[in-house]
Amino acid sequence: MAKRRCLNKIRIPQNNVANGQCDTTLTTEEVRNINSSNVDERTNTLNGLQEETRLSSSSEHSRALISHSDKASGDDSDTIEHTVKCRGPTILADIWNQSPDEKWVVKFNREGQPYGEESSVLASVIGTIGRNPELAPQGYSDWRISRKNTKTGLRFSFPRCGENHIKKALGRTVKDFRGELKATYYEPNKHNRTSLENAKPPWVPRDQYFLILFCILTTGNVQRRSTINRINQKNQNMPHCAGRQSFAQLRTKKTIDSVESSRAQIFIDTHKDRKTRDKKSIDEESAKAVEKMKEKLGKLPNGIEQMNGKIAWKCDIFDQVIGKEERRGRVRGVGGGVCASKLWGDFSGQQQSSEQRGEDSSKLVEKLLNDIKVMQHKHSEEMRVLQEKRDLELKMVVDKHHHLESHIHELVSLFAQRAPTRGQGERGIRWTNVFLLMWN
Repeated sequence: MAKRRCLNKIRIPQNNVANGQCDTTLTTEEVRNINSSNVDERTNTLNGLQEETRLSSSSEHSRALISHSDKASGDDSDTIEHTVKCRGPTILADIWNQSPDEKWVVKFNREGQPYGEESSVLASVIGTIGRNPELAPQGYSDWRISRKNTKTGLRFSFPRCGENHIKKALGRTVKDFRGELKATYYEPNKHNRTSLENAKPPWVPRDQYFLILFCILTTGNVQRRSTINRINQKNQNMPHCAGRQSFAQLRTKKTIDSVESSRAQIFIDTHKDRKTRDKKSIDEESAKAVEKMKEKLGKLPNGIEQMNGKIAWKCDIFDQVIGKEERRGRVRGVGGGVCASKLWGDFSGQQQSSEQRGEDSSKLVEKLLNDIKVMQHKHSEEMRVLQEKRDLELKMVVDKHHHLESHIHELVSLFAQRAPTRGQGERGIRWTNVFLLMWN
């Protein structure tokens, strides 16, 4: 808590928050109305009960916590001194009880990932929301099909580029909480509903509890995915030692002269002998990969790998050494929330920084102006050709008209010069006058 006091926190009037003028915050209007007395009650319960408790906004939830706490204190008074003391869950009471005008400012990079010390606070807040069934209902087989108003109630006032990261983090937290409930209270070979109901934790609603254990976690699709995930987890190798720090935070710390670290440089920094109590050394595969990456980086100028400001691209040093195909929706070595389309292709305007968007806008305007000039030149050429064609056609019509007119004048003069015959003079003259009258 003392460390969080030094982080970036600002005070914003409540009317600005309602109008959506705040850039990045860590709370919602719904969560801020949580009864502060519930927080005090939870902080005073036993550490064993705090293993799973979370914030709640309902009176029934509070009564369940109080009764369970009294029962535990009465029954276990003789054995409490022999229990193992544990820290308990993260409550973040200071954040939930702070003034609505105080906002935690979290920065997001162009890939939509939070970085800085405040990002750890954001992750902790998301964890407390995902583990609270009152705020994040558990009765859905897939987080993506939950009610839209549920997701809206959990959204913070944050930059648009961080929306996908927040949603994915909430989904992962809800899934992890279900896994904890299943591992603690569910036994595959015992389907006694009464025993399960007696073992139900009081902070989880009854309907959601049975939906999780019977209707969701025991279905064929979920069981099949769980089996596949267990196999994949056993096959995982080359674990990193970054700890709670995200790869976005590591890249920010390793940035030198506005040049971010590449995937290979981050891999080298996160795969080394651990400095923890167990003194676990790096695995053999990671050691070989680190040596190859260092060798390839040593051949580059200043040992820095960069291409047009990107942190990852196809056939970079990381891809050359690891040599595995990227999974859909993920890119290894850059952290969560980044998909291949953001790195292999052009950055979308939503994920780019303001400077990058300004440069792209200038390039787009310049391209449009050039296109307009080309279209104007092409249009003028077409109009010139069309005008020349019309002039030529008009000239041909006029020449033809003059030719016919001259020919008619010749005929008229020929009729006028012919001498009338006897008995037909008047008739010939009359026809000549009629022809001249018609012509005129």
